[in-house]
Amino acid sequence: MIQGDNSGSMDDGVRLPPGLSEHPVAAIALRQSTAVRIDNLALSADNYASQSYPFGEDVAALGVAEQSWVEISDVAFSGGDFTVDVNNGSQASLRQGISIVGYNRAGLSAYNHGLIRTHDPISVSGIVGQSTETYPYAILAENNSVVEITAGGSFSGASGQPVDEYPTAVWSGDNSSIRFADSAIPTTINGAIESAYSSMVRISGNLVLNGAMAAYHRGYIRAAGVTQSGGPIYSGDASTIRFESSRLTPPNAAFPWATLDIYRQGNLRANDTEVNLNGNRIYVSGFGFLNLRGETDLNFADISCHDRNQISIRSSVDNVGFVSCFQP
Repeated sequence: MIQGDNSGSMDDGVRLPPGLSEHPVAAIALRQSTAVRIDNLALSADNYASQSYPFGEDVAALGVAEQSWVEISDVAFSGGDFTVDVNNGSQASLRQGISIVGYNRAGLSAYNHGLIRTHDPISVSGIVGQSTETYPYAILAENNSVVEITAGGSFSGASGQPVDEYPTAVWSGDNSSIRFADSAIPTTINGAIESAYSSMVRISGNLVLNGAMAAYHRGYIRAAGVTQSGGPIYSGDASTIRFESSRLTPPNAAFPWATLDIYRQGNLRANDTEVNLNGNRIYVSGFGFLNLRGETDLNFADISCHDRNQISIRSSVDNVGFVSCFQP
């Protein structure tokens, strides 16, 4: 066990100083099947939260690798390109009192068969205004990894220059999975959710998404009980997005043209879902498919497609706008 001040004040900590002559891996690095509990600490890699330092690899506040295991309670993390980095068959269990701030590339990162599971609400927020990353993530799962958020919390991507048009907060790629449980504490995502390359994002309920949503290159997103606004929804390249009992309002003041776009064999299904595009359209192209079921309300959104066979609308779907389909 690595135990800090048991009063809960987090006065104790491990901080990487600037200007180290040797390559720092992390404020705390676990290797070679290590099993550790970490309580009541502040872990900081604030001096290593950009790509400007003269080392060839990224630095973490906590690095867990080589089939190691860690359980964490009452720890304040800050800095690093990856703040909590779990990889190479390792696992991390995050319990009460966890906060992550000031990361540059990813707050929670599971890579190469890594597993991260939260058991209590957690707060994750990246660098604001000074990030050097085009694609910074609050949650990153890649290369056969899993992240499970079981008790809600707040997740915000870093921001700075350059930034993507729709900054991504949640990324699942390369046969990985990210799961959000239906928790009494809501989950708030500030930024886009993306799933690609045979990966999945599963949302079971009580999630507010302030950003876009995209599945591509065989990605899969299944979302129940989601309130979404602030960007478009894309499903393409043989991917699927499925909504159950959700509210979708993609356009906002910054991106008033945002809409639902289903393309190149993408599939979007909505069941018992309200869609309000504020006058914008649903686009279906390139052998994409739109499937509307249950007590779904389109609020008179128009639908454009190449072929009427690309659209399936049951009689219980209300307020469908003008449907215009033509062969390309």
